Amino acid sequence: MEKTLFVDIGSGKQASILREIKNKSGLNWNEIAKILKVKRRMIFHYLRETSKIRFHKLIFLGIETDFDLKKLYTLNIVKSNYFQKKEISQPELNEGLAEFLGAMAGDGNIYGKNNRVSITCSAIVDYDYVVNVIGKKFEKLFGLEPTFVTKNGAIRCLIYSKELVLFLSEKCKFVIGNRKNKTFIPKVILKNEKLLCAYLRGLFDTDGSFHRKRENSGVVEYISCSPNFLNQIKEALISLGFKASLSGKSVYIYDQKQLDTFFKLIKPSNIKHTIKYQIFKETRKVPTHKEYVKAAIV
Repeated sequence: MEKTLFVDIGSGKQASILREIKNKSGLNWNEIAKILKVKRRMIFHYLRETSKIRFHKLIFLGIETDFDLKKLYTLNIVKSNYFQKKEISQPELNEGLAEFLGAMAGDGNIYGKNNRVSITCSAIVDYDYVVNVIGKKFEKLFGLEPTFVTKNGAIRCLIYSKELVLFLSEKCKFVIGNRKNKTFIPKVILKNEKLLCAYLRGLFDTDGSFHRKRENSGVVEYISCSPNFLNQIKEALISLGFKASLSGKSVYIYDQKQLDTFFKLIKPSNIKHTIKYQIFKETRKVPTHKEYVKAAIV
């Protein structure tokens, strides 16, 4: 887990959550300090809120004391460098950028008024993906260190950069603001199989799902509110040899023989998909959301 994220939840709330953990666990402050691997006096800095506790330490404390992790994952966290004014790297279109654009098409947004680029996912099941995949994409592709904020069960990876907004909107043709019925797969990506697979990977990692169809079968699903974009996704999958079907707001791959092909060709980066698929391979059952969360923590 990223070790430069800090809890930032308002006056009195950091102390309150630490006292709640202490009371429910029955531990004293010395024992809690040992779990956190800090000196006892640091605990009182945390309680006075003269120092913010590192998020990974708080999660570790929650695991060790059997505290409700869902409650911790809904806390607000921050990382430095909110407003960055340095020049960005402007990469040529490659698989890394194509995957990033796919992720943006899934759960990303550009807000023109404050030059913010962000990708928002679930803090419960996508935390690792957002921090270790999306966050690293921002750094590797554009040379920018992102900020991470968690709130109301979601984690957002964001950058404030006018240069990045211009690059994505002008060179990559990504829509600023409301994207409903305006999202599309760029033609240059559609014409290149490697770029297309990378794009579909980013899209699946953010707006896709691998779930149970029947007791011993699974289904790959892409979700979108934009009909034209869904049609593009369907045709893109068909061009790669998949038997894709469209229904409502989703494109599905039902053919059980093609599930292996999908995971080998698209190669999802989000561990929530890869763990579910691995369990399915071993047991022939796609785990439920609850079963996945349990497997991921272990």
